[in-house]
Amino acid sequence: MASLYASTIQEAKELFKKEEYAKAIEIFHDYENNAEAQYYLAKGYSYGWGVNKDSKKAFEYAQKSANAKNPSGISVLGAMYQYGEGVKPDKMTALVKYQEAANLGSADAMVRIGDMYADGDFVQKNSTEAIHWFKKAIDNGENKAYAKLGNVYVYDIADYNKALENYLIYEKLNFKDANVYQNI
Repeated sequence: MASLYASTIQEAKELFKKEEYAKAIEIFHDYENNAEAQYYLAKGYSYGWGVNKDSKKAFEYAQKSANAKNPSGISVLGAMYQYGEGVKPDKMTALVKYQEAANLGSADAMVRIGDMYADGDFVQKNSTEAIHWFKKAIDNGENKAYAKLGNVYVYDIADYNKALENYLIYEKLNFKDANVYQNI
């Protein structure tokens, strides 16, 4: 069934960005054999955005997107394994999926790997690795990683100048987070 709201995946992505989820999801369903549309459908069902929350459907769409080698789909599938959404939690599989997605250029996956190293979640806590992955995410366009980098400098390294430098960049890029300065 053709959508009444738009006719392309790009238009659906714009609607999704504007948080007009129901309209976007309807369009993505028109393209549910497309890996990018499957990724957005996975997110919609995962969070209940524009549809009723359904972890099983979210996992199925993420898996389809990942099978088509969509980096975003692989990363969201990794998150589902990490947190046990629609599947039994499996942090090893999550890390493998994040690494696969990162190798395909997913900045989100790079942040997630950095988070695992920063928190010692499944892997041994390693500030050097966390910094490496957060910087790689920044190099690939994920500017929110500046705040995470700042947190590593505050909590793990106690380099408050580098922390402040990263927090200021984060703020300059219009990411307003009242909690970011409480860390220094």
